[in-house]
Amino acid sequence: MKSNKKKIALFAFGIILILTAIGFAVDEYFDRQEEQQKHQTYAQLIPLIGLEANDGFETKVDKVRSFLFEHTQFDMSPEFYALWGNHPVIAERIKAHAKGLNDNRAPLECSARSGVLESIYQTLGYKTRSVSVYKHAPNYPSHTFSEVQNPQTKEWHVQDTQNDLFWRMKDSKKRASIHDLIKHDKSAYTPCRTNQHCIEWNTENREGEKPELLEKYYDSASIIDHNNNSRPFLVNAKRFDLNTPVKIDEKESMTYCNYRRKNCRDEIIIFD
Repeated sequence: MKSNKKKIALFAFGIILILTAIGFAVDEYFDRQEEQQKHQTYAQLIPLIGLEANDGFETKVDKVRSFLFEHTQFDMSPEFYALWGNHPVIAERIKAHAKGLNDNRAPLECSARSGVLESIYQTLGYKTRSVSVYKHAPNYPSHTFSEVQNPQTKEWHVQDTQNDLFWRMKDSKKRASIHDLIKHDKSAYTPCRTNQHCIEWNTENREGEKPELLEKYYDSASIIDHNNNSRPFLVNAKRFDLNTPVKIDEKESMTYCNYRRKNCRDEIIIFD
């Protein structure tokens, strides 16, 4: 009798495992389908960007970044939240402005802008990572942008479509990765629009934003790397204190890793 009960329990447990595995597989399938549809939606913007057959990797990724900056607008009004996640409508808004059909740029904030950027990069065959940087200040203010990998050198570098720039190291002249920005001081790198055009830290873009406003964000960074299913967290220990809590609201203070647990669940890389 006990043997039969044990067999039934094992059988039921096996069925649960099978159903769970099927559930994960179905979720993964629909996630892939949704991602594919998003790529197809934003792929329709590529002919409007002005890419040419002889453009190299760096020229291409700069053109995509500047195109999205030009035809979107930082905006966290109710209009943005009404559009949030509606990729076909966002693509149509960007397309209409690029074609000169209206003066209404698509309202997006930094993470939504970088999401469109990454989708186009991936459609062009490039690997991307999403990056969020944080200040050690009340509520841990953040900013989100992208990294794209050069397929020849395998090096990653920052592309910030919110501010229409990338960064270049002063000594090596190489494009900077998020590791470079977290590890080094501001004096080690400079903001650029293209390989031929770098700018001063106090140069305003069309939206009135200056690169100098970003400096304090480069104290820590969470990298979402879907290619390796990992989320490393980078910290400059001189500028960002993992052990000291900051105010989250009037009643509570928290350390960063208690406030953003998921960003600390994998590898934490500390630069002294």
